Amino acid sequence: MSRKSVAFVAAMCLVFAVPMAALAAPKPKVTICHIPPGNPGNAHTITVGGKAADSHIANHGDTLGPCGEERNQPPKADAGDDVCVLFGDQVVLDGSESSDPEGEPLAYQWVVIKSPNGSSATLGDPTAESTAFNPDRLGHYVIELEVDDGELFDTDKVRVGVTMEVTLDFRVYVVAVGESEPATVTLAGPAPAGGAEVHITLLAAAVDKDEDPAAAYVALTENGEPVDSIVIAEGDDSADFFIIGEAPGPVTLTARIGSDFCNREVAAEVIIANSLIEAIKVHIDEDLERLAADIERLLNFGLSQDPEFKSSGLWTALGDALISLGILIDEIIDVLANR
Repeated sequence: MSRKSVAFVAAMCLVFAVPMAALAAPKPKVTICHIPPGNPGNAHTITVGGKAADSHIANHGDTLGPCGEERNQPPKADAGDDVCVLFGDQVVLDGSESSDPEGEPLAYQWVVIKSPNGSSATLGDPTAESTAFNPDRLGHYVIELEVDDGELFDTDKVRVGVTMEVTLDFRVYVVAVGESEPATVTLAGPAPAGGAEVHITLLAAAVDKDEDPAAAYVALTENGEPVDSIVIAEGDDSADFFIIGEAPGPVTLTARIGSDFCNREVAAEVIIANSLIEAIKVHIDEDLERLAADIERLLNFGLSQDPEFKSSGLWTALGDALISLGILIDEIIDVLANR
């Protein structure tokens, strides 16, 4: 080999020596604090290659260096307990139990994420620690609170239920089989926008609603169609329906407004009788029982005031009147039964 050839080969070796050495050298490892997405409480130290470290920091929010006490911990959001109110009452949402492990000041953000159809309810100050909320419809709302310490955040939700007081009114509480009697469900005030849905059930103790739904619901609308709820229109405070007797025995009439965790309910007993005559007799028997109880209270009061009262003419007159009334009622029932 000539001297020129030797010199050329030596030069080429010098040119490629450094890059080849660099390619052969191992890549440096980097220690980072890995914060699993959605599970910041499980942060842990890992060592990865440089490119992997860049990806972790850019995409996962990981930080350089090992995890330690100095690393920022996420805050804890607390939107408070679920709330049940009557329509018209103001709700105060309280996020004051939210906290940050390092004691950093928190930014608050309240958002209504679920509300009844057509609702436009708003928050007083959605960025305050505690804020007012004015529901505009009956039903179920869900409000979310987000707290942020400037780097990490956390969320919590609170449910707000809005209902109304309700009462039941009906002319008679005894209904003959095959007959119908009117009844009214009444609110404590006019129904708000969107109306008020009242769930009505007339359920016999022996009826299994799951096995025979038709037997459980015997409340009827004015057009005679079976229903399990009645909507009281906006601005109205009541709605009418009919009770129909299907089988003899005591049943419970119930009216309820609201969701499972927030509702108002009223119940009353209704007796289904075999016939109209029996229904009248039940009414009379009930009235007699109440009258007898009233007379007994009156007699006891008289005795408490005057020990000689029992031997007085009033005592005897009250007893005779009660017996005569019972005889008269029995005669009336016999006349009606023979018509």
